[in-house]
Amino acid sequence: MVSRWTAHLALEVEVAPGAAQDVQPDWAGIRALAALAALTRVLTGACEDMTGGRFTVADMDGERVHAFLNDCMDYCDQIVFNLEGPPWIPSSAVKDLLKEETALALTASWQEYCQAPSNLPLQQFVQALMG
Repeated sequence: MVSRWTAHLALEVEVAPGAAQDVQPDWAGIRALAALAALTRVLTGACEDMTGGRFTVADMDGERVHAFLNDCMDYCDQIVFNLEGPPWIPSSAVKDLLKEETALALTASWQEYCQAPSNLPLQQFVQALMG
């Protein structure tokens, strides 16, 4: 999900560099993506700490997942300061295992959670995740 969202964000930045627009929605999306990448990084670290082993998913080892998440957070930092940003180079080490509609539902729920003052959007995100 993080991989797909970062690629989508990079495409938006590439298609409309310097466009005269309200940048608040872009910043909100960038903040939400960075928060999701950071949360994922923390959760993979917690999983490793609890199990005493490296995090793995499918054929991806924890080191590649951590490197990708760090790259994603660095990319978000860079484009926050310059909406034209550097090019995003997707990692071939990270495979997106979610169906498109699931990834879109999770992305929308996460963005709603990041913008809402209540816990209801978090419940919707968890429901979409458990789907």
